Amino acid sequence: MTYLGALYAKQKKYQKAELLYRKALAITETNPKSYTYIIPEISTAMANLFCETNRHEEAELYYRRAVEVKENVYTLKNLVDFLKTLNRIQEAESLYRRILEVIDSDMKDDYSINANTSNELANILYQRNDFNEAEILYQRALALYEQNERSDNANIATILTNLANLYHSMNRLKKAEPFIRRALKIYENMYEKFHPKIADSLNQLGLLLVELYRYQEVEPLYQRALSIYEYNYGSDDSTVAKIFCNLATLYSYTNRQEEAEEFYRRAIIIDEKILGSTHPDIAIILSGLGVQLQERQEYQKAEESYNRALDIFETNYGENHVTIASVLFNLASLHFKTERYQDAERLYSRALTFYEATYGSDHPMVGKALTGLARVSKNLKRYREAEDLVQRAINIFEKNYGNDHFSLCSRLITLSEILHETNRTEAAISTLERALKINERSNIPDKQLIEKIRKKLDKIKNN
Repeated sequence: MTYLGALYAKQKKYQKAELLYRKALAITETNPKSYTYIIPEISTAMANLFCETNRHEEAELYYRRAVEVKENVYTLKNLVDFLKTLNRIQEAESLYRRILEVIDSDMKDDYSINANTSNELANILYQRNDFNEAEILYQRALALYEQNERSDNANIATILTNLANLYHSMNRLKKAEPFIRRALKIYENMYEKFHPKIADSLNQLGLLLVELYRYQEVEPLYQRALSIYEYNYGSDDSTVAKIFCNLATLYSYTNRQEEAEEFYRRAIIIDEKILGSTHPDIAIILSGLGVQLQERQEYQKAEESYNRALDIFETNYGENHVTIASVLFNLASLHFKTERYQDAERLYSRALTFYEATYGSDHPMVGKALTGLARVSKNLKRYREAEDLVQRAINIFEKNYGNDHFSLCSRLITLSEILHETNRTEAAISTLERALKINERSNIPDKQLIEKIRKKLDKIKNN
């Protein structure tokens, strides 16, 4: 009876399937103890049928009944998968933890479901920024797969990718790199050269190297990913738009502003066709485009682009969501450039609040917002406040990247200006000399910045 019901369900003859399942359950209810082994099976089949027909409340009742009659990994897993489809993440998390308890007590030898559950729970923790526990669980999953499967297995590549994403989010960039490179190598060995998984890893590696300031290595990765996405999905796909955005960001960092603007605009055209003009992805691109227009001193167009991005984010997420922080930061920098210091200070402060609440007090984004506030305070001649702010920013970048990282240069220049304007000439000179040495030893020395620092040094020494 149950098997015939499953056949009807497969044929989408749902009423006939439901009738048979109910008859089967009625039989088991005459003597539940004798049918303990089959009640969960029929209940799960009934729940699956209700899911297919969007009767979610009834589906949940039957998934829970299966767990009540016989709690095991499989009945729990069916319930947790159902709850995830309804975005009931907190309940799903508690069930994943229960599954791991059951595995540890009854199924220690089943490495596959152990590793899979550890990975799924880690994904939930990662999404809510509980990075430390997520790392433990990802590492557990990786160890289980490595002990039991071939080293070039897709399961291992998935966990390596997840760990790379985690370390990237934790700003442990150098630790992330070998994980994504190893995942990329596995995918290259497993698939033909135009497989999308390879493009995903190339893109992820490119994003990581951008943050490590290794710009020369990045463009070939993005271009190769672009060719793979276009081969698989055509030239008007959202994956292509994402690569266009990443290329635009890279060109922005390497002073190729016209190319950057072109790629941002191409990405907007693609995504507006696919997603509509008010989708959050459009706002992300508009914010990047605003940066390009600002760099080219087209301030009015830049502000329009930022404000449109801000409107889209606030429409989708409200005024108190971290996604708007990057736009607030960019808009603040525009106001600073145009000497609207009170507006700049207000927006930098809002961005700082979001960054601290989301990432903690020692994240580089917090350092960037503090730097912006320090420059506003300096220009308003609030020197003690400016010095405290920029010194805190310097401490954050030193903690994250070390004492000789290129990202320190602009903060050190700001500090030297404060020191010079408060008549501490020797300290100003030594601070500039440190910035100069860091730049000269960088992988890609910024010749314009080196010249700027040398001119500042000459000016201070000759006064």
